[in-house]
Amino acid sequence: MISRMRYITSQVEHPIRIIALGSSIADFRDVAEWIGATVDHTFNFQPNARQQPIEIVIQGFDQNIRESRLHSMQKQLYQNIKLNNRSALVFVNDRRQAKLTALDLVTLVGGDANPKRLMKIPEEQLKMLLKRITEKYLIYSLEYGIGFLYEGMAEKDREIVEELFKIDGIGVVVATYQLRWQLNCKSFMVAVLDPCRYDGSEHRWVDYPVPDMLQMMSLASTSEKDRKKSKEHLAARFLVYCQSAKKDFYKKFLSEPYPL
Repeated sequence: MISRMRYITSQVEHPIRIIALGSSIADFRDVAEWIGATVDHTFNFQPNARQQPIEIVIQGFDQNIRESRLHSMQKQLYQNIKLNNRSALVFVNDRRQAKLTALDLVTLVGGDANPKRLMKIPEEQLKMLLKRITEKYLIYSLEYGIGFLYEGMAEKDREIVEELFKIDGIGVVVATYQLRWQLNCKSFMVAVLDPCRYDGSEHRWVDYPVPDMLQMMSLASTSEKDRKKSKEHLAARFLVYCQSAKKDFYKKFLSEPYPL
């Protein structure tokens, strides 16, 4: 389409302006030349250059054993969920961890004085929806206001969880990293637990690419209702729970412009 528009422009001799927005790309000079943008009109913005303010919190954990580290992260995550008392979208590396994290959060909320604090719709309405869900662990976690999403799950189950989260019917959704570009859910708080995944081809754990981290960060947003309630300019929150050794790396690339 862009090539056609530029060709038409050259024929009618009437200039047009093309504005292209995107995440960091390696061949930005070629893209700029393709759309007709000069060097003076190619820009690189900081991640915090956005309409709605966002607070970035990066917390390091010293445990070398991954299971122990995740256990500590989940406890800290639940404390932040209680403190903010707003919706939370949590990213983990795979479907197994999505289920485990959701069930661990159910255990934590179950030990509170109000175990149904994250369920925000009438129980009768929730029971009607639970009858349409096929996965037993999802039924159990939704009873406490916590859902999970992963690639390949039943389409109906996924639609129900996403709809409940969008209408603020449940307080927490745990999603797999693979859904980062597919989710259309905004949340006041977005958390990434241990941002690395297992690469089967290399047989090792690799860090999430920074553009993917920026995509997950873009899902943090305050709702219109929150903005009306708050007298001050309310900032959404993006939490990164990682190994202590990687804390400075994420602090640099999530708060400074990513190299073009």
